[in-house]
Amino acid sequence: MKYRISFAFIFGCLLISYLSLRSSPILMEINWIPNWLSQWADANGNGERRTSVPFFALSGYLTLEAMFAFKECRALPWMIWALAAYALFGLLCLTEFIQIWLPERTASWADIGWGTLGIAGGALPLVLRELRIVTDEPQVADDQ
Repeated sequence: MKYRISFAFIFGCLLISYLSLRSSPILMEINWIPNWLSQWADANGNGERRTSVPFFALSGYLTLEAMFAFKECRALPWMIWALAAYALFGLLCLTEFIQIWLPERTASWADIGWGTLGIAGGALPLVLRELRIVTDEPQVADDQ
């Protein structure tokens, strides 16, 4: 299980790096990306928002893998997500910094904000599980 999480993390980081550092930001030029996704990403107004999509997908996948791998332990999936979130945030900042020197790319604080929102959104399954656990715990009656 840990190898699947590690592989997904490495593959996802390489994919995000490729998409962030290629010379052209136009995703319609990439044949293996679905048309509906590349059309949405290339549309006006989605330039910064699209940064959140791969970070949300990778963060969410790692969260779900950790939740199913470590069902008995409530803290371990949070630790795995936190470590992945720190690493993904570092990757986000690094790719934005490198974009300063790419001719057709621009670094943007909005990209960092949307990417961070995507990373945080990946923890949503953990938050929902915690809310369910808290509401499902039996209440202890006070005997007075």
